[in-house]
Amino acid sequence: MKYCTLILLTFLLLTSCSNIAQEQPDWSHSPDEAIEFGAPSIEKDWSPQDYTTFDAYLGEIAQNAYPRLSSDRSKDIFTKVYTSVNQSVLTGESLDINQRMALALSLQQNFIAVVGKYLNAHNKGNDYSMELAHLLGGMLVCSDKTIVLAKEIIPTIDPERADYAVRMQGVEQMKSGLATQLDGTIVSLQETQTYSDEERVILAEYLVNVSPNFISFLNQSVQRELEIKFEKLKEKETHKEVENLIDQILQLF
Repeated sequence: MKYCTLILLTFLLLTSCSNIAQEQPDWSHSPDEAIEFGAPSIEKDWSPQDYTTFDAYLGEIAQNAYPRLSSDRSKDIFTKVYTSVNQSVLTGESLDINQRMALALSLQQNFIAVVGKYLNAHNKGNDYSMELAHLLGGMLVCSDKTIVLAKEIIPTIDPERADYAVRMQGVEQMKSGLATQLDGTIVSLQETQTYSDEERVILAEYLVNVSPNFISFLNQSVQRELEIKFEKLKEKETHKEVENLIDQILQLF
């Protein structure tokens, strides 16, 4: 199994982005207009290839015309972007476990490319902080899916196989990447100059939903380190709802 995409996940989470306060014109497309420019239809679940197609669509339009939640024209498109990572095929039995893991990793990698486009556009002066909150949350969801599949695969790895040590090393690399991803999310939750309280609540809600799988998958010493970080995060937090969400995570340790 390959987990190199987790390195890029971490890079994106830790990349700082400026806070844009001023209201901007809406140059985004409607779903029908977006299709004419090469975007996939929103009337279906998106496959990994659809995310590649959407990424190509973003590359063809101006950075200030990306789909956004505040737009009556394009909010349905953006909603499809972050909700389609919840794919039933990853938990179904129509594909074997290795096929599902390959699909999950492909979905994750292609989703990361889309996040990169939005992050770059935000850093160029376009206000996509709300979209980034959901996209970073979507990245957590993608990783959560891979954890579920990894927990199913690991018991089947044969210690007698010649590649056993290499495969287990890959598992440890995955755990390290996931821990760093959580570190990046903790950093993002403290970026009050980038994210509004509403956006930080959204990101914290994603974190609450994925934390059971994340935490249980990590090594015990890493769990303790993260517990201390969340305790310090709670002590510094001034927004009551975010504080309560962090407390829900602390109860998992």
